[in-house]
Amino acid sequence: MIDSPGLALERLTIRYGDTLAVDGITLDVREGEILALVGPSGCGKTSVLRAVAGMLEPAGGRIHIGDADVTELPPARRKIGLVPQSYAMFPHMSVRGNVEYGLRARGVGRVERTRRTDDVLELVGLTDYAGRRPGALSGGQRQRVALARALAVDPTVLLLDEPLSALDPQLRHGLRRSLATNLARAGCTTVIVTHDQQEALALAHTIAVVREGRLVQHGTPEELWNRPVDEFVADFLGSGRILEARRVADTVEVLGGRWRIPAAGIDAGRLDPRSPDAGGRVLVRRDSLVLADAHTPGGVPARVLHAEFGGTATRLRIDVHGVELDMDHIGPAAVVGPDVTVAPRPEGIVLL
Repeated sequence: MIDSPGLALERLTIRYGDTLAVDGITLDVREGEILALVGPSGCGKTSVLRAVAGMLEPAGGRIHIGDADVTELPPARRKIGLVPQSYAMFPHMSVRGNVEYGLRARGVGRVERTRRTDDVLELVGLTDYAGRRPGALSGGQRQRVALARALAVDPTVLLLDEPLSALDPQLRHGLRRSLATNLARAGCTTVIVTHDQQEALALAHTIAVVREGRLVQHGTPEELWNRPVDEFVADFLGSGRILEARRVADTVEVLGGRWRIPAAGIDAGRLDPRSPDAGGRVLVRRDSLVLADAHTPGGVPARVLHAEFGGTATRLRIDVHGVELDMDHIGPAAVVGPDVTVAPRPEGIVLL
């Protein structure tokens, strides 16, 4: 466990009857850090959040907030701020009334309650909306009310459950920036549960990937993007496909030697030569490849299975010697035929 963590989980285990939902997760979140807990539906990430909030009793393990073991404390004594997925606002109360609710429940006096409410409404930019009811607010404004209510209780740890999932897709990009700004201003230790990899990459200082109740990888967005531990992490984060490889002189052989990639196409900067399997895998991402002519060094024939125009790029699904890869083609979609040659960009393929 790290010194003075914001949040630390030690071998956290959660069961629903005979079903093991969370299997011994150990995880540290530093004070002031934003952690995104990601994974597919049913992987156990929401169960972790509920256990930290005190809404679910673990079958095993410990939960520490700051220097305190809170595993057996009730929710009200954990200094937790929770933003639920639905925002769970009282429709008959004003914005101010919703934000003050948690403070009233904790017995905070009127003067202090007013001061804290004013502070957090200013923080999230809703001072002018204090008298409105939730029904008169946009989805993004309701999200900010829920965030203000969670922050009003001065939490040590802030928990957000799928904070953008209730919003229209076309609104999420702008509101992601707004949420990032508000979290930076708040500055408290934060855990965001999400299944949206773009949300995790944009908001978090670190990301923890969970699969079937187990922690698969924990690190910075850059570490997980460039050094995924396995195919699951690479695919889930959208960072590409991991293929077995063999280093031969100044080239790397992939697909059993049917694709020979010259040194110029390989990014070996993150390779650890001390690792016993160094150079035994490559990461091929969407931006790793370009369309090329048949004589380009490192070129390999491919069959286009699907092409989807995406504005600035055409997204391709290609078949290379029986292996399907994704790539983005920047340029006219008209040049994309059923049969093409692809080659690595300079240092476009990451050697693991």
